Amino acid sequence: GSEMCIRDRIKLQKKMLRKTVKKNDESQVFLLDETPRIIEAALQDFNNNPLNTAPLTVPLGFLTGLRLGEMAAIKDSDIIGNVLYVQRMEEEVYDYSDLEHIRLIERTVVDNAKTDAGIREVPLVPQALKLIEAIRASNQMNGWSNKEFLFLNNGERMTTRTIKYRISKYCKQCDIMEKSFHKVRKTYTVSYTHLRAHETSQDL
Repeated sequence: GSEMCIRDRIKLQKKMLRKTVKKNDESQVFLLDETPRIIEAALQDFNNNPLNTAPLTVPLGFLTGLRLGEMAAIKDSDIIGNVLYVQRMEEEVYDYSDLEHIRLIERTVVDNAKTDAGIREVPLVPQALKLIEAIRASNQMNGWSNKEFLFLNNGERMTTRTIKYRISKYCKQCDIMEKSFHKVRKTYTVSYTHLRAHETSQDL
């Protein structure tokens, strides 16, 4: 009987491996009922302390589908009318000299013109423009109107680390399975695709 146990155990292990490999949809995007709850939590957080714009990175992410690194590198001047010209990104620079202890040296902003990404135009819906207005007003209240970046933390450019912390904070707060900022982008892509498909089918 003992070899039966081993065979069963191998079967079980295979099954478990398969499970972890095939990620469930729930971890891939924010579900329909989760998105408004997360946004609500973020807006509430901002209303409690309008001098801190970090919470607004979350709803703006859902409305624009920006990457985390792009969100941290938006300059006020990138917004013209109702278009955001995405043209740079925060990147992490690591020191690989000691492979046992790879160190993060700095988070630096890289121009997209120097990469394959190029400049991308992102249309800003009215809700997104409202958020940007609130961010600008907050920066003004802080006396940071002369700063070039949109999202600021103590007058300095807000890093991806601060933004990452927000999304996990709201997931916990709303009792939602923790998801990364990238899942916000994926959620945007999914809903935007649905929306486009819906618009096109209406046009026909």
